[in-house]
Amino acid sequence: MKKSDAAIYLIVLIAAVGLLTFLRYSGGGQALTARIYVAGELFESVNLRDNTQLQIQSPLGHNIVEIEDGGARMLLADCRSQDCIRMGLITRPGQVIACLPNRVVIRLEGTVGEDDFDAFAG
Repeated sequence: MKKSDAAIYLIVLIAAVGLLTFLRYSGGGQALTARIYVAGELFESVNLRDNTQLQIQSPLGHNIVEIEDGGARMLLADCRSQDCIRMGLITRPGQVIACLPNRVVIRLEGTVGEDDFDAFAG
């Protein structure tokens, strides 16, 4: 290998590492969004990078949705079953929390990055 070949490989390697570092710490250009529906209608769309709590008064009850740590969770629901609260924090695209008695649904939308896995093979 010539010195000029080694220099080209080194430049390409440094550029690749720099690009990967930038994409990793900038979120890869992707922004997951929590779409919150009440009675089938879009109530609010929130970027998961925002830390906030939303008070939701649906026709059948009261809910509080928390957006924090890059995910969403149902913090409070006045329904009897409390299944929506037990779902915990959701952080991946396509995940859903539904409070069926109050007709409140949280759905995460976005794209899966290269680092994320859809499944593991044993």
